[in-house]
Amino acid sequence: MPSTGFTAFGTAANVAGADLDWTTESNALVDDNAVAKCIYTSNGDSDYLRFTNPGFSIPATAIIDGIEINVRFLKVAPVGNPTISFANMFLYANGQVGSDKGDGFSWGLTAFTDTFGGSSDTWGATLTPADVNASTFGFEFIVNAINATPWEPFAAIEYAEINVHYSQRVHSGINISEILLMLLDE
Repeated sequence: MPSTGFTAFGTAANVAGADLDWTTESNALVDDNAVAKCIYTSNGDSDYLRFTNPGFSIPATAIIDGIEINVRFLKVAPVGNPTISFANMFLYANGQVGSDKGDGFSWGLTAFTDTFGGSSDTWGATLTPADVNASTFGFEFIVNAINATPWEPFAAIEYAEINVHYSQRVHSGINISEILLMLLDE
């Protein structure tokens, strides 16, 4: 089964809401130890951090079989031991699609890469090549912190990348002229 191979996203952005903002989002586009971060001044959720525009050119006749996303992350806590985890995670194709992959996994103080989805996991979404080739395609997530005060820990995203698995539609090799001849013979 063909795949795109793991590919970096072209855009990372805070989706402004009522919760805590992400800063330096573009730092998470390159695997260079610079981070996008959300500083927790209280317990609760971050705004969504959205990654889009991987720049795919999957053939228009392909079938999307699965999507894998790798995210490298860590928590930075000067003191205390707050719990920081992915609260919600969705694919994004002009809006949230599919199943929530937020796993509640508590982040450690050292960088860790986790894989979400797989070669045959479409995240419960029915996507077309046009969806995944669009500059607006990607994923987004919220991070939750518990026991954050008064230490002001922060969630740090080092890098995110995506791999789309697809298969080619099989054509029978019969052309329209042959079909018409078969019908006329009946």
